[in-house]
Amino acid sequence: RGSRDIALAAPVAAETEARRHDRRGGVWWGLCVVAGAAGVGLVVWRRQWAVVAVQGTLASRRHTSGVNEVGQCGWRDPKSLLVLRTPKAGSTSLTNRLESIARSTRRFRAVDLPEWPQAVGPIPGLPFPRRDPTPAATRAFRFRLEAAIAPDRRQRRAYSGHVFLVSVGGVAVVGLAREPRQRLASGFYYARRHAASTAERLGECAANQTCASRNDLGRLCSLHALLFCGYHDDCGLGTDRVATDRTVDRAIANLNSSAILLVVPTRRLDDDGASLLAALLPAFFQEPPARRRRLQQQRETPYDRTGQRRSPENHPAKDPATGAWRIADDDIQAHAVDRLCRQDSRVYDFAVSLFEAKLARCRAL
Repeated sequence: RGSRDIALAAPVAAETEARRHDRRGGVWWGLCVVAGAAGVGLVVWRRQWAVVAVQGTLASRRHTSGVNEVGQCGWRDPKSLLVLRTPKAGSTSLTNRLESIARSTRRFRAVDLPEWPQAVGPIPGLPFPRRDPTPAATRAFRFRLEAAIAPDRRQRRAYSGHVFLVSVGGVAVVGLAREPRQRLASGFYYARRHAASTAERLGECAANQTCASRNDLGRLCSLHALLFCGYHDDCGLGTDRVATDRTVDRAIANLNSSAILLVVPTRRLDDDGASLLAALLPAFFQEPPARRRRLQQQRETPYDRTGQRRSPENHPAKDPATGAWRIADDDIQAHAVDRLCRQDSRVYDFAVSLFEAKLARCRAL
């Protein structure tokens, strides 16, 4: 009987041992799966959150409470970014950079916004002036815009478009500013082939009231004031199609408040502007050093990253020594251009002085 019991118990013991082995194997496999998932998660986390040191660090690593308050220049991590695209101010270069960073790092998604008609620059072949939107259409567009850019907890998003300023909680806002007369000249000659007049020079068109009205030069040289003023009832154009005093006052007030984080002068975008943006918003603007070198090499060619030819430096309306646009041929034309751009120049000068003050404050920390 003892032999029979041993013989009967042998298969049971073997089966029990097999079950223990399977359980140990399952535990090991489970641990491997967990370790692998943790490794993938760590890589994703580091890719999403790592902040690469900025050359010549401009900001501390402290997170500030308000996304649009420079404060102590701490970096912040908003879920939404709004880039106000000022026509002919280099905004295409900035948005192309954002799209490239989004593709290479997958830290956020780049989204193009519908255009607001009053925020668009000159379009070849389209006569001016265009009909201004009604107050009802303005309110409806603003409502849709605010809803579209509201922060999404699931994913960071960088929104960009030719739109006016809106203030939405948790959305960081940045923009570009370019010397108004140079920006107007760039837009004027951009649309030159299909212009709404026969004037060959900007100064000649500005001095001709009919030409200036047909090309809507007053609005085109008021876009800084209009963009930074927003959709408020105070924001608009006067009878001469130039931004009103109330528009300028509100634009300056917005620039000096927590409505906008930073407006970078176009001429400073490739050096201090890019560094300050990367320091304040590393998740959106931080780039690997190798990529920065490639971008620098691209800027040295006559074509941008999309294959489009840059504005030729040998354009007959440009100064060959400086590359700047010639604004006028005589004092009468110069006075006409200055009159059209007088309000935008106030906003631009304030934006530049504010940028320099913020840059100096961050460098001092």
